[in-house]
Formats: sequence, structure tokens, C-alpha cells
Amino acid sequence: MQEPILRLSNIGKSFGDFWANENINLDIFPGEIHALLGENGAGKSTLMSIISGNYLPDKGKIYLKGKEVFFRNPKIAQDYGIGMVHQKFMLIDNLSVWENIALGTISKFTIPKEEILNKIQKISKESKLEVDLHKKVINLSEGEKQKVEILKLLYKQAKILIFDEPTSILTPQEIDSFFEILLFLKKRKHTIIFITHKLEEVFKLADRISILRKGRLIATFLPQEIRSKKELARLMVGRDIVFKVDKEEIQPQETILKLENISCTKEKQKKLKNINLEIKKGEIVAILGVSGNGQENLARVLGGIEDFEGRLYFQNQTYTGHTWTKNFPSSVSYIPEDRHNLGSVSELDLEHNLILTRLFQFSSKWFIFWDKIKEKTKILLSNFHVKAPKGNKTLARHLSGGNLQKFILARELDKNPQLIIAEQPTQGLDIQATEEVWHRLLAARKKAAILLITGDIKEALSLADKIAIIFQGEIKKLFSSQNREEISKIGLYLTGAI
Repeated sequence: MQEPILRLSNIGKSFGDFWANENINLDIFPGEIHALLGENGAGKSTLMSIISGNYLPDKGKIYLKGKEVFFRNPKIAQDYGIGMVHQKFMLIDNLSVWENIALGTISKFTIPKEEILNKIQKISKESKLEVDLHKKVINLSEGEKQKVEILKLLYKQAKILIFDEPTSILTPQEIDSFFEILLFLKKRKHTIIFITHKLEEVFKLADRISILRKGRLIATFLPQEIRSKKELARLMVGRDIVFKVDKEEIQPQETILKLENISCTKEKQKKLKNINLEIKKGEIVAILGVSGNGQENLARVLGGIEDFEGRLYFQNQTYTGHTWTKNFPSSVSYIPEDRHNLGSVSELDLEHNLILTRLFQFSSKWFIFWDKIKEKTKILLSNFHVKAPKGNKTLARHLSGGNLQKFILARELDKNPQLIIAEQPTQGLDIQATEEVWHRLLAARKKAAILLITGDIKEALSLADKIAIIFQGEIKKLFSSQNREEISKIGLYLTGAI
């Protein structure tokens, strides 16, 4: 019988009185693709952070090729050939791609730049992870940043690769390419562990499936032992899940947002080119595009972060780039894709994170009403089913990625906004939480206009009334989500083939 390359024995990890992992026993075999499933907050990311040296376990042992090992930090884990791509990318914005990849591997006083670049380019080409090596990370899309993280692992010769929600920010075309990469790595005898909430990925890729629930390992299965996605979902959450969204017909009302020739230039490059778009109250318009085609810039423009050229009309008022960023309306809710850096402050508790965008509602000229903030935070945690180990006083960084996203959604939707800019709102959420978010956005549409920025075709078709295809910074096509002929061409539109 084949011996495991990695064995976890009675692993436990606590944060205060809360046990994120408890008595985990898990074997990972060489050359397999092992899927790890569980609800948001089930302990998946914590367990993988232990394996990759980012957390120290409070109890239990780790064995690598039959020998006990102790990973005091990620560097030691990397020296043993273990690396992890986190949901929150570990990159330095002001360094270039190649500098990020090579960081921590150079022992010479003089940096052999050409040698490093040649090695990275070879790995990049072989693994189909091509990206501009000289570009600064701050100017990359989220999808490009993920490619850099994978290249970092391959450059450091990792043999056990851990991926936390690896496809959550990718379009269908990018996902197919990523699957090819994983299968290529498996063929090259790499061992892969991946956390996912997308059940179809599990059946397509996994050799074995392990399920965590409330910090405990429930069971490990072969894919053929599970009859359907519905059964797998039930095993994951402990109850039946019916993934269905009924979209109520709502007659669009007055225009809330109108964009007129919106353009955006960054580092002498046009990121947005003459965007013209109109959104009415009671309407969801989805911006659908492959990562890096300007949708991130559009979100930041509308979120009041980036300047722009052109005119923006909101609630019968006209704004320029300057007046929009300086006088960002409180009746606009922006749910950013980057929940860690834009959506929250990791070292602040949830009460302080609540008032990041809502201080005006809980203060006067002289006072901040902390009792009301405390009460509101508690209500939102309950209503949106956010699992927070220390309740209101939980630091944002101690929430799982999915629970942090649910908290940001709670904060923004509870404002009763006139306009909601939702950028990848279900990224990293489990199936139950995704369904809940969809229902909440559809309910919010009754009182607001919603711009949904997503790379998930299923999400766009399920929620949107209209779909706008963005390609190379331009809106190439706008059509009804009920137009079957146009829907059949989405793949071609996304790649610029037509």
C-alpha cells in the first residue's frame, strides 16, 4: 500500500476559546489532487496555513514522507517543498512580477537578473502562466496576481502545492486553462491540495475529497463514492441545499446612474475607453469580462477611488472625476473585490470596520454613538450568519475569507443605498452563502440600482436583467439576460473573437 507523502495526526488550532481545527487526522498521497471542502469558517484555510507554516498548531503532529516535521514558518515549509497560494495574495505591490517571484531566493550580493528572468520565463511558458515579468504588481488584475503566486511556488520548486479557492477570481476560459495547469503539475508528480466551494470542480479534478465541518474532519471519499453534487453539498453543510434563485419581475424605474464617455488612464495606458451605460432603479446590470479588461478600473472609478474623464450622472446630479472622488455620495454602496485591503482594515474589530463607510450614520458633530454601533454590528452578524469567534470584537483578519465577505455585504446592503456596486460579491463563498447573497441582491434591487461586476457567467445570467461585455476597456455589447442568441455568443464576446 502506498505511503502518504503528508500525514496530519490529531492537529488542533485555537484562537482564544474558539477551536478552528480539532483532532484532524488526514493523509495526503503523492501525486494526487486532493479537494478540501467545507462551509465558510469550517477551518479549511486554517488547516492549510498550518501545513504551509503560516500557523503553528496548538496540538498534534505533522509527518512528511514518514518523518515528523515542525514548520515554524513558511520558509521552513518551502525548504521541505510545500507552498501555498492564499486567498489574500502575499505580494509586494511596488515590486515587479519577477522581483516578487525571486524574492527570498537570492543569496548573492549581485542579482543575476538575466539568469532569473530566463528561469521564470521557462517555467511560465511550460505551465501556461504567462504574465509581464517587468510589470509592477500594483498594476496587475487579481487574476494576474494569482498567476504570479503560482509561479512563485514553481520557481521555489515546491512539490506539494496548496491552493485556497484558486478559481474564485477566474473566468470560465481562465478556469479551463488553470485545470490544464493542475493536470500538468500532477503529471509532473506534484501533489496538489485545493480548497474550493465549486462542486463541479471537485468531480472534474479530485482524486480524493475530504470534508471539514465546524473544525473537524467528517470523512474522506473517492469521487465515485458520492452520487451527486446535491449529496456532496449535504455532506458539506450537514443538511440539504436547494440551489435555486427565483428572480421576481420588477419594472425598471427612474435612472439612478448614467455614465457618459467615461475614460480612465493609468501609467499612460487607457484602462477605460468611452464607457456609456445607464442603470435604473429595480435593475441589475452585470459587467462581464475576462480579468484584466478594465472591469477592476471601472469598479474603482465608481467606488470613488480612481479619477476619470467624462461625466457621471447620479440622482440628477452631474459629477466629474474630481467631484465624484471628493464628494462620494453616502447613498452609494461599494463592495470591492479586494475585501482585505479595500473592504476592511485587518487589525480593527468588526465594530470599527462597520463605521469605515457608515460613520455619518452613527455620529454627530461631537460624538460617536458606540452603543448603537455595538447593537448594529451584533444584529448584522446574526442576520447575515457571519461566524465571528469573538463576536463584535473579532478582528477582521480573524474571519475566514467567506465570513469577511459576508460582513462587508451586511455593512453595505444595510445602508439602504440607492446604488450598489458589487464587485465579485460571491467570490470565495460556499454554496449556501452564495445563494443567500444572490437572494439579498435581488431583494435590494427593489429599492436600488445594482451594477454587478463578475467573471461568473452563471452568476450574471442568474441575477442580471442586462449584461454588458467589457473587452480591452470598452463595452463591446449590451443585451438582455433573456436573449438566448446573444447568450450563446458570450464566450466569443469575452475573448474578442467577435
